[in-house]
Amino acid sequence: MAVNAITTEFASRLAPMFEAKGFRKTSATWRRDCDHLTQVFNIQKSQWGDQFYLNLGIYLRGLGNESRPTEYRCHVRCRAERLIEDEELQTLRECLDFDTALDREKRYLQLEEIVANRILPWFEDHTTPESVGTTLR
Repeated sequence: MAVNAITTEFASRLAPMFEAKGFRKTSATWRRDCDHLTQVFNIQKSQWGDQFYLNLGIYLRGLGNESRPTEYRCHVRCRAERLIEDEELQTLRECLDFDTALDREKRYLQLEEIVANRILPWFEDHTTPESVGTTLR
């Protein structure tokens, strides 16, 4: 499926943050190999409009042999909403709904802040199979 212009712009705005942490980008998906696992971040566009989802995944290489897993093939998966405090949740939802009238720059600044403060720290906390196991208990 072709990537639309909004997805391309959205991905390009987040790319420097993920690349600075060692993630490599393919289309709207980033991957980073760590100790026996691969971390995956994906921007998913709704098929019904210009709404988006931020998907996070961890692929445990001891349980499979994919070198570039997609998010939906990861053993541990969640959406960004699971990492967000209640008071930030409405902001995230508004920012991810590109059908709403929101200043473009403000939207991206808020999304970048959420990525920096919630998503990237989650990945930093899950760099080994042991740290993933602690979360799942």
